[in-house]
Amino acid sequence: MKLNVKRFIVLSALFILILTPITVSAYSKSYSFDIAHRVQGKTKFNLKAKTTSTEVKGDTYTANGKKKKSKSSYKVYLNKGLSSKATTNIPANGLYYKRNFGKTKKGTYTVEVIKTKKGDYGDRIKGNGKIIQ
Repeated sequence: MKLNVKRFIVLSALFILILTPITVSAYSKSYSFDIAHRVQGKTKFNLKAKTTSTEVKGDTYTANGKKKKSKSSYKVYLNKGLSSKATTNIPANGLYYKRNFGKTKKGTYTVEVIKTKKGDYGDRIKGNGKIIQ
């Protein structure tokens, strides 16, 4: 019985030591947006040359701030100089979505969010997300 407990403790410690570098090396930085058409963020995202994604949610609001039943959609862009990577369309329905940008080159990026489905005059999309590597 004591041997099994010792084995469990040793294996658990080894498992934690193996996974720690993976967990520590993950990059995640958040952003938020409130757009009528588009917004170019000023927050800098220092990314490595690896696969990059975003987890994001947005919801559609009227000009006076009430949630709308008919929903807009949007795309999130990662911009670096003149190059850009975009997500597919994301519904602005208040749910979280994960979208991939593919592999980015090492460098400093900004986020741009663009509304892709027009609504009534003054409609907005408000939301937040994070860039993940």
